[in-house]
Amino acid sequence: MGAVEFCKSNARDKYRLNNNNIFDLALAGLGDSAISAIYRVTGDGLMASWNPAIERVFGYQESEWLGLPSHTVFTDADVAADIPQQEMEEARRSGRVDAERCYRRKDGSTIYLEGRLLPLGDSAGEIGGFVRILLENDRQDLLLRLQQSQAALRKSEERLSLALDAGGGVGTWDWDVELDIVYADPQFARLFSVDPNQAE
Repeated sequence: MGAVEFCKSNARDKYRLNNNNIFDLALAGLGDSAISAIYRVTGDGLMASWNPAIERVFGYQESEWLGLPSHTVFTDADVAADIPQQEMEEARRSGRVDAERCYRRKDGSTIYLEGRLLPLGDSAGEIGGFVRILLENDRQDLLLRLQQSQAALRKSEERLSLALDAGGGVGTWDWDVELDIVYADPQFARLFSVDPNQAE
């Protein structure tokens, strides 16, 4: 039994979702391998279900996850903009919210996921909670990681430049062993009495 069938089966048995096949609707068109995580949120916005995918995606064990405010996995900017509450209100009104965004893991890192939020109704049609399904978006996550790496590289280069400028007597060089060429910065060239134009 794949993850989708397992989720459908358990959800139908546990929540008896008003005969509207909400999990069929929620998972329509999604392949088994596309799902990163699926969980239930109470009407008050607290985490109400856990599965091993939660630990893989977000890093939380069951005892840490259950009862946690659902906004915990949103970025600070999304929480400040009240996105978690707005999504629940929109799902109540329209029956579904689809969004792509960064989610925050327990360790503070982020992951870019496609998300779908659906309201869960009881037999009287009252909304008592929500189900959130998160899908991996490898292209966007890769782009985000690339941007984060580039930003970290820029900061590192800035710190190195400041340290070298402050040191006065330090320079850097790089030796291309295959071509037997040494590349040096102007400070290194001055230290070894080489024309800085030749060193670069």
